[in-house]
Amino acid sequence: MVGRWPGPLRYAFSREGTMSRGLSEILSHFTLGSYEWRWQLIGVAISLVALFSYYLGYLIASRQNAEGTFTLPGYLCLFGGLASLAWLVMPFLPQPRLPGIIGFLKGEPVSPVAIATQLYGFIVGAWFFAFTARSTRSNWSVTYHKFFAPERLITDGQYGVVRHPMLIGDFLCHAGIAIAAGGIFTIALIAVYYVIAEAFIEIQERYVLYPKFKDEYREYTRRTPRSWSKGLAATAIVGIALVAGTLATIP
Repeated sequence: MVGRWPGPLRYAFSREGTMSRGLSEILSHFTLGSYEWRWQLIGVAISLVALFSYYLGYLIASRQNAEGTFTLPGYLCLFGGLASLAWLVMPFLPQPRLPGIIGFLKGEPVSPVAIATQLYGFIVGAWFFAFTARSTRSNWSVTYHKFFAPERLITDGQYGVVRHPMLIGDFLCHAGIAIAAGGIFTIALIAVYYVIAEAFIEIQERYVLYPKFKDEYREYTRRTPRSWSKGLAATAIVGIALVAGTLATIP
């Protein structure tokens, strides 16, 4: 069945794409001109273009005093969602992979830490997919018609945990997917996606949230963290520790 998959997917989950190799051989692939890296850098480039489109949408809206979602500025911001799509695809592109369940089923030596890491990635990816979906529904309930002029400031539900649950949840979902897929290059680059997410947050706060809600938003910032609660930070730290532990078990 694997042999019928498209080229990149066939490679990604073949013996060559999974980690039957030693760590030194994997490190030899960390050259920016390699075939695998080019795919990843294309994904990063697409996400940066999407970020610029998002910024341009907010900039035009602020200068034109536009409020509507289905306007040119609104469409530019919606195009910014392409960043999320790019990082969803990147873990499945050709690249060296952490050992995991697929390797174990093929009879390769896989440590319990590696299996635990992959399972943790599945759990985090699924949990924060649901977390992000709920916060997205809440967000759209006040911005569907007026993207640049929300009807009210949401401070309950996921928005009572952090001020930007949709974006930080999206980042953690993608990080979990990258760990579950075991894509070493994508995992190495995931911090770039976090910086992009923080840029999205900065754009929202600068152009809409502070100007529109003023003192109400300032009060909200005093009692609610911007991106990281203790629980979300612990989730990220455990993931980093598991990935590092998995790498440490590779000969």
